[in-house]
Amino acid sequence: MRDHQFRSNFRIEKKTLFWLEKRLWIAHTKGLTPVGAKRKRCSSEKAIKRAARRGWNAQRIDNLREWDQDGPARAAFMKRLVVTLYWLASGSTYRETGNQFGIKWINYEYFLIAEIKLLSNRYVRWPRFGDEMDTVKAEFKRLRGFESCLGAIDGTYIPILAPWSQVNNPAEYNTRKMFYAVQLEVVATPNLKFTHAYTGWPGSRADAHILKHSKIWRRTAEYLPAGCYLFGDSGYPLLSWLMTPFTATAIAKDATGSKGDFNFNHASTRVVVEQALGLLKSRFRILKGIDLHLDHVADVVTACVTLHNICIDVNDSWAQIERTTHPQYNQHARQHTAGDVPRGCGVGADCHRHSAHRPDPTFTKPDIPPQHRRPPAPSGASKAKGHQQGRHAKREELRRHVQCTPACKLFGGRKHQQAQGGA
Repeated sequence: MRDHQFRSNFRIEKKTLFWLEKRLWIAHTKGLTPVGAKRKRCSSEKAIKRAARRGWNAQRIDNLREWDQDGPARAAFMKRLVVTLYWLASGSTYRETGNQFGIKWINYEYFLIAEIKLLSNRYVRWPRFGDEMDTVKAEFKRLRGFESCLGAIDGTYIPILAPWSQVNNPAEYNTRKMFYAVQLEVVATPNLKFTHAYTGWPGSRADAHILKHSKIWRRTAEYLPAGCYLFGDSGYPLLSWLMTPFTATAIAKDATGSKGDFNFNHASTRVVVEQALGLLKSRFRILKGIDLHLDHVADVVTACVTLHNICIDVNDSWAQIERTTHPQYNQHARQHTAGDVPRGCGVGADCHRHSAHRPDPTFTKPDIPPQHRRPPAPSGASKAKGHQQGRHAKREELRRHVQCTPACKLFGGRKHQQAQGGA
């Protein structure tokens, strides 16, 4: 499979797949391989010698030897990982996912959701005291000048099926937008990574209610030192460590306009969490609607958040994936030069697509005779008047047709119409 086809189907790059497979396989074999067991000797020494003669470096040869030592078990594990990533990226059903990979029967236990979730403690974590917190503060300060900010908090809906037989009160999961969902509370940094993820609450619960049950509320001193704070929208309360915007009433009473400027800078800084959530849902489309039992929803959401942070750590650029999903993109990019970038084109100048659709200054619009011109579109008032006249005419025709003779009705009012035409 070519690179652009792989990115289009799995929404990640191949290097991310191999990086993830190596870490997950190590974690998977810790519980399967007995302590002190000897690894069997490599059975394909010829292939390794052939690779050495071809000039492979030592790292690739070690990877080949390690892969051969594990044998078919690792190949089967790799297939499960590929199927899992495709299922998360496409949001397909079990049957559609199985048909894509030639698997006749597939269920939730086949996916490596539990193994991916185990990595969340390492890759979805709060910045440590010292250099990590100073880096986050400096990134936020470069945005709009706010100092001592450690993140932007927000919540989002993860649509699910109506859990009628799964919980005692399924109406709690019905959101204000009239669909069933669970809540996901996250804290993001300017590099679009999540440092906190808390999910599983019903969709009808408010953001402030979920915050009061999260670890940030219970252990505020551990997460936010003195003087540090988070950015939140108007759905959160104003606290010493949570900065929210001014209300519309306060802005209306402000004669200087400083509160409106503060809200603008606040929204420009807090937008990083909106961008991170948009990137998360566009990369893993299963989050647009999870067709699973309620017990598995939280694990799937946590796995997607973990994979999102891993992609950022390995420099898996989402912009490159979006641009190269179409096979003609590379041909389009090669026909550009290193000059000025035209408006609407993000790769270069002298674009054959833009030059083909560029308007000709010497072109003049031909003169159309009056009898062939299209009549002007009626305005809103004339449209309403025309509809009203049409309704009155139909009502009058129906009243006259009711008074016709049975013979006239038999022919569909044809005699009545002929009489009107003759008159």
